[in-house]
Amino acid sequence: IEANRLAYYLKDKFKIFKGDCVSVMMNNTVDRMVTLLSILKLGAVYVPIDKENPFERTSFILNDTNAKLLMTESFSNVVHEEQKYNIPIVKVDQIKDKINEFSSENPKVNVGSQDLFSILYTSGSTGNPKGVLIKNEGLLNRINWFWYHYEFTKKDIIFQKTPFVFDVSIGEIFMPLCFGAKLVLAKGEENSLQITESIIKYGITYIHFSPTQLNNYLDASANDFSKITSLRRIVCSGEELTKSILTKYYKNLQIPLSNLYGPTEASIEVTYFDSVPADVEKERSRIPIGKPIDNVQIYVLDVNHKIAPLGVVGEIAIGGLCLAEGYLNSPEKTKNQFVECTFNSNETTRVYKTGDLGVWLEDGTVQFLGRKDNQISINGSRIEPGEIESVITKHPRVHNVAVVPKKDEFNNWHLVAYYTLKNEGFIEIEKTTKLKPEVFKSQYFKPNAISSNKSNVYQLFQDSFNKYADNTAIVFNDKALSYKELQEGVDKFVALLTEKHKVGVGSQIVLIAGRSEKTIVSILAIMKIGAIYIPIDREYPKARVNH
Repeated sequence: IEANRLAYYLKDKFKIFKGDCVSVMMNNTVDRMVTLLSILKLGAVYVPIDKENPFERTSFILNDTNAKLLMTESFSNVVHEEQKYNIPIVKVDQIKDKINEFSSENPKVNVGSQDLFSILYTSGSTGNPKGVLIKNEGLLNRINWFWYHYEFTKKDIIFQKTPFVFDVSIGEIFMPLCFGAKLVLAKGEENSLQITESIIKYGITYIHFSPTQLNNYLDASANDFSKITSLRRIVCSGEELTKSILTKYYKNLQIPLSNLYGPTEASIEVTYFDSVPADVEKERSRIPIGKPIDNVQIYVLDVNHKIAPLGVVGEIAIGGLCLAEGYLNSPEKTKNQFVECTFNSNETTRVYKTGDLGVWLEDGTVQFLGRKDNQISINGSRIEPGEIESVITKHPRVHNVAVVPKKDEFNNWHLVAYYTLKNEGFIEIEKTTKLKPEVFKSQYFKPNAISSNKSNVYQLFQDSFNKYADNTAIVFNDKALSYKELQEGVDKFVALLTEKHKVGVGSQIVLIAGRSEKTIVSILAIMKIGAIYIPIDREYPKARVNH
């Protein structure tokens, strides 16, 4: 009834109609739920905005969506900067008396499966976020599949704790409301102990974590997992679920844990892997992302957008009802990521290229193997380091910058920016100035320095060994290895290969190794002998390794 009245209020006072964008910046309260429902009842599109956003990002989203309204609360920070925004701002907590005069009947609006539901912003590589156009069709498919696959009933109690700017929140919020189950709203960002208290207090039966959040939850020493009796399903998504987290999980809990995968561009999640305790004992070092949900197709494509064979690594692509319409006001980005592929001679298939690398395994599941680009995921948030780098490089003294993720001693992820400053001798040039050829001859590029009298790559490494013996060569797992120590390791391995295994110049050595200092030592030793190394990923299925 409150949502209906608020819908009519918005229609009457602000002329909100089907297809209009309405931005929402509110805390996780019943008022926010009523606000979201009122927008959807009008067939309008809700645009969630993080209340912690800086002014520039919020302003960009409002302008990009051409939002007709920003709905917030009187105590929100945005209210103090109201004069900066060229848009009507509604403080929901201050209009409750005003909406009582409006109708409590459902608004009569014809909303179809192809109409937009929401616009969610994800990180962009060029400095501005990308607005993903989420349709009703994909959400209906995901919500229906999730409800029936995991056999939810009206007795279930779902915990809504994911920030509503992330796609996972859509399933948390609207699935229970669509099927008559109970929804419990978290009180802001609850810590591990508070989450356990809420589970026990409200009898929560389902909860979602990103893998990082789950790891932190399991590490909370004061948590008494034996008191958790109501939970019957936990789901992880948003980033890779590692085997170490899965192992830790089943040491503490025996509740079924599902690993789901899917980008915002594909309406929450599109694959699932329902783990069991026995998965901890299996030889594989990575947890699969599983099989596609209903009405979704998963492809692993080669560089020519053709289907890669079983066991061959390629880019994960997604097709089916789940696909978003594209990116708002970005036809070029949409064209690049949502492509038409010809898998047979009769028809083309629209797919979204995820940028994720994967491989079909022999058991019919898909394995995630990392990113093609530099995009990273922290606590379920997709982050383009390039977006941060592009802002930092706007500083007049910054020359180059690299943004990378790093864990602290408590296993929490942080973003760290490494930068170099412009040399004092750099020449500042006005845009209107015609560039002279000598301007490009930077001290950082000396053509003569490229020439070398070395006959192979290893000889260049040998020079480093000789010149910088005490300098740090490798840092791995917070342990440093000097050039001298690295050379000693290489020499020992050379002796082993030549004396015991008779490796010589031109010998072909298959190298199955991970990312560690031992791998570097192995490669350098093989190069020193003059042999040839053939790298093989440890995650390759046996069929490919044998080939």
